[in-house]
Amino acid sequence: MLRNVSYLFVILFLLCPGCDSVSQPPNTNNHHNTGNQDHGVSVVSGDISGTNSEDNTITSTRPTIHYASVDGTLVEGEDHLVSASCRVTDSDGTVQSVTVDLSPIGGSRSQALSRNSASPEVWGWSGFLIPPSYDGWRSFTMTFVASDEEGNTDHYDVPVRVGAPSQGAGRNSTTGVTGLNTPSEIINHPDVAETIRQLEQATASLGTPIEPLLFTSSGALDPPHIEGRYNLEGLQLVPFEAKLLPGTWRWSNQTSDNHIDTYYQELLGGSVFQEGVSNVGEIIRGNGSGFTVYSIIEATQGDCSATGVIIVGGTVQDDGSILGTYASTVVESSPQCSGINSAGLLILERE
Repeated sequence: MLRNVSYLFVILFLLCPGCDSVSQPPNTNNHHNTGNQDHGVSVVSGDISGTNSEDNTITSTRPTIHYASVDGTLVEGEDHLVSASCRVTDSDGTVQSVTVDLSPIGGSRSQALSRNSASPEVWGWSGFLIPPSYDGWRSFTMTFVASDEEGNTDHYDVPVRVGAPSQGAGRNSTTGVTGLNTPSEIINHPDVAETIRQLEQATASLGTPIEPLLFTSSGALDPPHIEGRYNLEGLQLVPFEAKLLPGTWRWSNQTSDNHIDTYYQELLGGSVFQEGVSNVGEIIRGNGSGFTVYSIIEATQGDCSATGVIIVGGTVQDDGSILGTYASTVVESSPQCSGINSAGLLILERE
């Protein structure tokens, strides 16, 4: 399906001078780390260092949580299966424990995760939880904590949403972002509208045009269930043709009032990543097997960060994979980088 092109690019097109020098995945706003201060250590440039009484330097590294997720149907007062997982490494030590605070959704304040015997870097837990009752959907932060044998820790925050009960399904959800609050506002934003126009023009030039799916109506409130982890690939068509770098895509916390969370990660080369998290706001619309997800994404790439709108429209295939289009528009970026609007074809295959 993908053309034979040699260029490789990412979902959110960021120009980031010096990003190639980054030596580890970037820390996003949901990622923070600490050392055990009782051992006389301090955090310096992402590493943890200390000195003994003979003034010999002892250097140790903290464990690193590379990704974390809380997946499952989260509806207030309803009992559903929920899973928590993460990948943790420690270059010079052993990860001793991983916990996650699930108390806002009816679980333990310090739920222990178990190491996967087949993949020792992966930790997980699953069980049935009943989130407490709230007045409408609520956003919460689930904090993962990884500790090693030297007392160093890393924390990773995962945003989740708890939806209203089933009888409240179909409410006209919004992002809460002024000017980008509804699907109609998003697609009528001048920069977003221009990206969509270029995508429509580019897909029309293909041998078999692929019409971008843009469900916007408040009546399109019965989208398919798309929660899960996917392998990402695709073809950028705007501003020029290039294969998308492979990566991981995850949708989680799809609620009965049509909110959903997005996370993606693409490896740029070496150990440089681009990560995107929908910390701000997100909406899903659709009917049958077709859907559109409107995401306000916080993306990081080395020292570069940006806020963008990513619209994914597609259809769920019989095997659970998703074929569709994406349109990415950068609305704000940090001073050291700049963004270029991009769009193209997206293929998501379930892991």
